[in-house]
Amino acid sequence: MFSFIGYVERAGSGADTITKGWKENNWPKPQIREIYDPDRVEMVLSLHGLEGDLRKDDTTQKTTQKTREVILAALEKSPDLTNKELADICGISIDGIKYQIKQMRSLGLIRRVGPDKGGHWEVIK
Repeated sequence: MFSFIGYVERAGSGADTITKGWKENNWPKPQIREIYDPDRVEMVLSLHGLEGDLRKDDTTQKTTQKTREVILAALEKSPDLTNKELADICGISIDGIKYQIKQMRSLGLIRRVGPDKGGHWEVIK
């Protein structure tokens, strides 16, 4: 009802996209189940046996490692670099830098010394 008056998107509009993607990858066909209490439809996607297909490939892992090495080298040389400056150096987005920084902090590769403004990065060896 809400879709008729423009408050929500058409229910199930992503189901065709999901099914098409599953078919293009030769994965098992999703199962559709209608449930009448309350009225809804569930799409069950089988991931059994797809672990190898869903993991990052070697190229992605190598690119991530190279990006981290570039960030570490840049921060060793200039510990006060901003996210924008790191993004320009690495050739990735600022959000990409934020993600890498978060990962590198959780891995114990870098830490922030001082406040966000006026502080600097320390590379942990």
